[in-house]
Amino acid sequence: MSYNTKVSLATVVGLAMVYGAYFLWAWRPGHSAPEIFTHIVGAAILLVVVMIALATAVAVREVVIVKSGGHVDERDQTNELRSARNGYYALISLIWPAPFVVLAGASPVLLANLALAVLVLAEMVHFGSRVVYDLRGA
Repeated sequence: MSYNTKVSLATVVGLAMVYGAYFLWAWRPGHSAPEIFTHIVGAAILLVVVMIALATAVAVREVVIVKSGGHVDERDQTNELRSARNGYYALISLIWPAPFVVLAGASPVLLANLALAVLVLAEMVHFGSRVVYDLRGA
């Protein structure tokens, strides 16, 4: 498994851990908007800390040797573009219910959590598809 694949896998794990815990907490009704805001900011800070720890663990374990005089492998570039495209498609296809949620009279807290969930899922699709493309050797 390449270094980029390991970092992408660590990103998927980090997103699942931090935002999985956040959404489990946020699922219960009765949270106020300031409370949600505080927890969203806290989750973002926690995600940064978790990602630094995971990326450091991968970097310490992995010796990155740039072959061929420092040129980037074209497959890495292609896989990154494909996976970014997949994340974009996921974002576009998942965000379309947001206007209907607003028109249905949902609370701003619900809309904020819906938007955050869509962004997290799109990033998980992005990095998850990167792992799949790298493992397939596409």
